[in-house]
Amino acid sequence: MRVDTGGLRVVAAEPIESAELGREAGRDVPGLEPDDPSTPGAYIRVHRKRRGVSLDQLAVTTKIPRRQLELLEDDRLEELPGMVFTKGFLRCCARALELDPDVVLGLLYEREREHLRARRREGIPAGSSSAVMSRPSRAPQRKKAAPVGLQDQILAWARRQLERLPSARILMWLVVVLLVALIVLIAFTLASGQVNQVGSGGL
Repeated sequence: MRVDTGGLRVVAAEPIESAELGREAGRDVPGLEPDDPSTPGAYIRVHRKRRGVSLDQLAVTTKIPRRQLELLEDDRLEELPGMVFTKGFLRCCARALELDPDVVLGLLYEREREHLRARRREGIPAGSSSAVMSRPSRAPQRKKAAPVGLQDQILAWARRQLERLPSARILMWLVVVLLVALIVLIAFTLASGQVNQVGSGGL
């Protein structure tokens, strides 16, 4: 007996599964329909096509460049100027397509929360390993501080020793006093010799 399997389409399993995952991801967003996408960009794209609005027409209506709208609908939000601009673009597109801006922004916030949870899960092991690796780097810094302190102590000791030495002016006056004393001594000696010679000649 021949069985006709021409009506079976196995490839339909993948879209059904992805659609179910999309509905599961966006279940916490109020106002989201069961068949709506779970990301803000895909949500805008689907409703734009349902209304028969082209991307160029939406760019003219919202005054948003076509390139920015393409990034927005592809959910490549990291390539947009910033979160403030992303929120503004989503609001403008929602109003132009007569959609609820709160639903679109709710999808955006849900997407950001998912990314934040993923970064936290990935960042826990990395943070712990980096903290362990950063501990040994503090020991060499304490070891380097010892020679600097010893050098300062040596310089301070040398400075104190130099301060105890007499200044150049005092040394100069000491030399002058010694020279004067030497001259006086020589003169006194010569005068004493002449007196002795005169006394011996008179006798």
